[in-house]
Amino acid sequence: MLAVGREASSSIVWGGAAATLFALAAALAPWRLLAELTMGREAPRSLVWMVVAGLAVTWTSYAASVGFLGPMVAWPLAAAGGVLACMACVDLKCFVIPDVHVGLLIVLALWRPIGLGWTSVAAGAAVGAGLLLAVRWVFARVRNVEALGLGDVKLIGALGALVGPRSILWVIVATSAIGVAWGLILNKGRIDRAQPAPFGAFAAIPAAVVGALAILLP
Repeated sequence: MLAVGREASSSIVWGGAAATLFALAAALAPWRLLAELTMGREAPRSLVWMVVAGLAVTWTSYAASVGFLGPMVAWPLAAAGGVLACMACVDLKCFVIPDVHVGLLIVLALWRPIGLGWTSVAAGAAVGAGLLLAVRWVFARVRNVEALGLGDVKLIGALGALVGPRSILWVIVATSAIGVAWGLILNKGRIDRAQPAPFGAFAAIPAAVVGALAILLP
């Protein structure tokens, strides 16, 4: 019994360490990008905010879920939350989604204890990225504007790989609703199509909620 208890405690510690490393990678990796976009003026402050937000979300998620999900499932779920928090910080500040955050989400999507299977991962990525590419193409053809950046397309593709083809539809719907509400509030009841919007930041909370529900209620 003592050996089993030690093994369980060791697994919990290692799971927490793995989630923490992912969160730190998500917070520290975009340093050079932030320095370029802010011309170095606000990069240190943004870095601090990312570290704090990433670790806070990661540790809170891990502590809340490890007891009933186990460390092998809880740590990648918590790490995904930390990556999304860091991504949202960058997007809110600079309207850019770093490729490193997209890559980390794809790695977590391929982690077998929370993975959906290769078919669902591929289908989710294709549905998510494909829908946003279609929207981007339509707006470019009809209105001659870039409604979505390629970073948004890659992010939704990665989230589709993480939550699957059906769940990513809910993420897109919820993200769009948040974006519309944000635009109406910011512009006092009207939509300004020229106003840049942090689509990735809008997607963070719906993606975290849908991702957690996909694991808890398969």
